[in-house]
Amino acid sequence: MVSILKKTDKPSSRRGKAYFITAVIFYIIFIIGFVFLMKKYAGEYVLKDIDRKLLMVAKTLPQILPHDYHDRAVNSKSISSAEWSDIENKLTILAESSGVIYVWSDIQLNNRVYLTTCNRTGQSSADGLQIYYFMPYTDGVSDEEMKAFRGSEPVFANFTDKWGHFRAVFIPYTSPGGRRYLSCAEYTIDYVEELLSKSQLLSMLVALSFFIAFLPVFFAYMYNYKIESRELEIHAAALEKSEENLRITLHSIGDGVIVTDRKGVVTIMNPVAESLTGWSAQSAQGLIISDILKIKDSETGEAILYSTDNFAEYDSKTKPIRNKILVSSDGTARNINESVSLIKDKNNEPLGAVIVIRDITEYMKLEDELRQSQKLESIGQLAGGIAHDFNNMLGAIMGSAELLLIHLKKDDLLRNYGETILNASEKAAELTHKLLAFSRKGKIKNEPVDVHKSIDNVITLLQRSIDRRIEIVFSKKAKQSIVMGDNTLIENAVLNIGINSRDAMTEGGIIRIITDNVFLDEKFCEISPFKLTPGIYIEIKILDNGSGIPKDIQKKIFEPFFTTKEQGKGTGLGLSAVYGTVKEHSGMIKLESEVNEGTAFTILLPVVEDECETSINDEKYTYKGEGIVLIVDDEKLIRESAASLLQNMCYEVLTAEDGKEGIEVLLKNRDRISLVILDMVMPKMGGRETFFKLREINPSLTVILSSGYARDKAVQDLLESGAAGFIQKPYRSSELAYTLMEIDKKNRNSKSM
Repeated sequence: MVSILKKTDKPSSRRGKAYFITAVIFYIIFIIGFVFLMKKYAGEYVLKDIDRKLLMVAKTLPQILPHDYHDRAVNSKSISSAEWSDIENKLTILAESSGVIYVWSDIQLNNRVYLTTCNRTGQSSADGLQIYYFMPYTDGVSDEEMKAFRGSEPVFANFTDKWGHFRAVFIPYTSPGGRRYLSCAEYTIDYVEELLSKSQLLSMLVALSFFIAFLPVFFAYMYNYKIESRELEIHAAALEKSEENLRITLHSIGDGVIVTDRKGVVTIMNPVAESLTGWSAQSAQGLIISDILKIKDSETGEAILYSTDNFAEYDSKTKPIRNKILVSSDGTARNINESVSLIKDKNNEPLGAVIVIRDITEYMKLEDELRQSQKLESIGQLAGGIAHDFNNMLGAIMGSAELLLIHLKKDDLLRNYGETILNASEKAAELTHKLLAFSRKGKIKNEPVDVHKSIDNVITLLQRSIDRRIEIVFSKKAKQSIVMGDNTLIENAVLNIGINSRDAMTEGGIIRIITDNVFLDEKFCEISPFKLTPGIYIEIKILDNGSGIPKDIQKKIFEPFFTTKEQGKGTGLGLSAVYGTVKEHSGMIKLESEVNEGTAFTILLPVVEDECETSINDEKYTYKGEGIVLIVDDEKLIRESAASLLQNMCYEVLTAEDGKEGIEVLLKNRDRISLVILDMVMPKMGGRETFFKLREINPSLTVILSSGYARDKAVQDLLESGAAGFIQKPYRSSELAYTLMEIDKKNRNSKSM
């Protein structure tokens, strides 16, 4: 091998390659350095040119104004509207001809800065951005402008105000009467950055042109070098080739590889190919490829035969991949992609072929599952949207029904109708809660739940839908059955397991549900894969004597989309949802199963040891407050019903139909409004943006967030940013009273500290 390499190696070629690579490296370094220098100096030039133009425009302004203008401009009435309009037109022409966005002048009187001249722009009449003569800067001016007032030289600055983000110049002048004023001009930062980007792009294009000019030389050299290298590699590969290295390579490939000679006789097979075809490499050697590969077209089902005759069609290096079905020797069918590469000699004559087979069965299943999950996601979004809107309507109905009951006497015949409306609304609210839970926008409640009652509800549902040959037996051995969590999610978890048990007992059987209390010590919690805390738990065992779950798939049973049911009869999401619910409730779940004997699911959930915590659901809160409450909600029915509930609690109420109107109402009643109930989902300006605007106006304002959706991350972020609380629509009068009472209590405690 050494002697051959010496004969084929060319020292001059190697030196030439080294020189060329060195030259390429220096050339690339030069191009990179050129780009950086161009970007730096082009940017500096553009900024200097922009500042020069600003200076020129700002110096032009005093020439346009009457010489005594700033001696006269001392209050809002000292300059006539005609003179202001005339100057405004002249400055507008100056701004348009020079490209600046604003050209204006400012004076300082009694430590406050006022605008005395300005051009007209599209923002001049915009809401909140009006510009007018002797306009005070209520928010103050930049430090750079104040520096210009104090100095005698022009001051350049980048600054931001409510009109935008600008590059500006402030030139101090003194009027004939000795009054100081500033002549100012500015471009938008977007315009400045656009010019900088263009200059940098130009430098990049220049550098690119140099680089492109070099490419033909580079590719020509690399092409020649590649040809020479290929000849050397062929000689070296022929010397280094060994059967052991080839075997190691083939064994490490994740795809099936079969090598044939020019007659189509199998010479090599790797282990993956053995597994896919059902043939061992030893048994396959010497056989024709068509005896080993039983492949059918995935669309027509016709058999595809491999032979030396159809190898001729692989005249390119690699045959394009096609979807096919491979049937192994034991009859197992798999979806595959296959590719064929011809092995050729130096005269380009075929020596054989390499056939690569990839099993894509799981990939195709995953595609089907993905489509199913996307369909479920779309349904969930639709359900969430419907439930949100429905909650808004229910909020108005429930609020109105409660107010009706408040004003009706106990013996009034109409009272039964009001209670019927309220009860029906509460049941409808439970339905929307389930829809929101399905769409993953529902309320993850944290309230006392009696597990025994939840299981009773599930059993009632199951008995209506399962085969009458299936018996359900429920043993309540647990003395403590109250947990903190979401009743709907807990019921759905038990229901999903019950449905799986039903499907496993096609000939009938028994579903046993047994509860008991167990104590988990610290050692058990430490070694558990679940996040558990020591204490008393309720153990829920759900057992059936159905077909059982094979050992090889028990580890996959909680994976999303995993299902053993026929296509279209299961999503594979049921038990994964159970797993998620158990983890959400700080519990654990365990599976035990034997084929043809049955399955047992064991769920452990931490119980509430202090029974007094469970009384909150049954309390009806009333509350009497004082002050003015602002309700910001785009639903008129919600505004009206909430306003009536609050008025019944002795509050004065103001309303706004969106965020913008809410801000306007607060500005007009800044010192009167003490509380805002803010809807999270509104047009024009959403709840998040409105919240921060409200807090800008009054940082100590109490804001309660409200939504037909749940307390999601967006709500949590606002609560961490200072929102006082959250209440989900539809809400009862007692829920609103409880929320107000808790906030009032919190405010009193904070004041007393």
